[in-house]
Amino acid sequence: MTAAQADDNFSESEEAAVRGRVEQLRLQSAELTERLEAERERLSRLEITRETAGELLTRMTDGSAADEPAPSAGDASPFAGAERQVVGVLSVPQWQPGMG
Repeated sequence: MTAAQADDNFSESEEAAVRGRVEQLRLQSAELTERLEAERERLSRLEITRETAGELLTRMTDGSAADEPAPSAGDASPFAGAERQVVGVLSVPQWQPGMG
């Protein structure tokens, strides 16, 4: 084998090795891109949830829910007049007989 042939064989094997690494990196990049997009979507949902919970809590604590129209007498709730306690972001009426 001549020096030129050896050099060609070396160049081809080196090129094949580099091509293999490039393909491996391309696959890793595609996987990371997919994971990044999934995490971005999860972050967006969490931000929306936090904002919604904050708005609801604000409504419950500042009385702006009182701006909503009161139900008519025919729509009277068995919970009407019940004392409410704030638990997290939910308002739970005090139990009274007949509430079930």
